[in-house]
Amino acid sequence: MQKESAPTITQKEAFLKYLERTDIEMLEMILDDSMTYFGVSKNTFLEKLSYIFDQYRLAGGIENPKLIQHRKHQNTYYLFMPIFTYSLKFTIEEKEGKIEKLYNNKTVKSKDDVEQLCQFCLCFGDDEKLRFYPSNEYIITLHNCTIAYEELENDKIQVLTSNDISKWLNKHSSLYEEVKEEYLFFKFNDFRNLYFGLEYYFKQLQSYPEVREALESFCKSNSIRLHQWLEDYNRLAFCRVLGFSQLLSEIDLKNNRIKYAPCSNIYFQGDDFFALLKFNELYHKYFKIVEQNKTTNKINTFVCENN
Repeated sequence: MQKESAPTITQKEAFLKYLERTDIEMLEMILDDSMTYFGVSKNTFLEKLSYIFDQYRLAGGIENPKLIQHRKHQNTYYLFMPIFTYSLKFTIEEKEGKIEKLYNNKTVKSKDDVEQLCQFCLCFGDDEKLRFYPSNEYIITLHNCTIAYEELENDKIQVLTSNDISKWLNKHSSLYEEVKEEYLFFKFNDFRNLYFGLEYYFKQLQSYPEVREALESFCKSNSIRLHQWLEDYNRLAFCRVLGFSQLLSEIDLKNNRIKYAPCSNIYFQGDDFFALLKFNELYHKYFKIVEQNKTTNKINTFVCENN
């Protein structure tokens, strides 16, 4: 008896299958080298996709993203990533099972457009597209950005104090000023995003003296002093160091270091980092308790007055 051959799947079906599995190697085999995807070469498209998948894993994504087909537009699919609460959109045009076009209609033409993008958007800059012809000035600037970026982001563990961050920022401040407004050139983004992120943390660390003072004066055993403490440091908590912990992970008390989540090899070290983390934790914990008590007391007062 002759065995039935396994059903073959189309290029589109294979693409969707391995997209959901985040299998870049199989996607590289499936897609044609001669085509463009989202307006860029196959390599550029897959590099961006690989970066997004890596960030998803670094953020704690264990399960594969879920592929969802659009109800009305049968050629449009969304790859939903739960941790990011974000979906990548893919519109596929095919002929006889073969992909002829892959896109999402996302366009970037202004600074406002760029600022609305998140780092996981499948969107490409002018300097990533096939018809971009770089000037000598562009090539030199990109080279400088790459060198500056790879000083920190490389295959070695980098443990940075606030002083280390300050030195790197000062060293490359003029380069950052040169590229920060070149928003349609996405190949500057590695350096630009690293500089912006480290500068954000360095600015918050300037509040360390006041944070240390706040921690030394903290007293939870006296409700009057606790209320005054919360009032005294309200502006510090909500205006100057709010969100300090949002890109930090792997808090290592033994080695006194904290991982900078956007980069696989960068860690922060120093009492100032831990002080800001502790202050944020303490302040928002007791602020929440006090606010809840206020609400409870208002409810109890209302009930007593109406009984």
